[in-house]
Amino acid sequence: PGCGYCKQMEKVLDGMTDIRIQTWLIPLQPGSDALAKAIWCASDPAKAWRDWMVSGIQPPRPAASCSSAAIARNGSLAERLQTVGTPTVISASGRVHSGAMGREELATWLALEHSPSTVSISTKD
Repeated sequence: PGCGYCKQMEKVLDGMTDIRIQTWLIPLQPGSDALAKAIWCASDPAKAWRDWMVSGIQPPRPAASCSSAAIARNGSLAERLQTVGTPTVISASGRVHSGAMGREELATWLALEHSPSTVSISTKD
């Protein structure tokens, strides 16, 4: 949640349709742990994530009883996948791209998963 490039990428993803996105919350930036926990523990984590990443709206303070163990598991997963930075995009076939991409670059990168005649990625303006 502290990565500026991730915020940039989230805005690109926000404008795309016909794709499935799974986001793993991994606080790598110093000071991001508390922010990650607040997002994870929000009543609607997906909304808290989007509000923070796209609009800069601070998530509510988490309840003390909320466990952030899943965030630690995400960090372990990132290590096992040898993720060296964020954002990292992993395709359905396992291809990996590190770094933010623009809308057209991402659409082209995703299109490599399918034959050109079956790809249909649209964007919202």
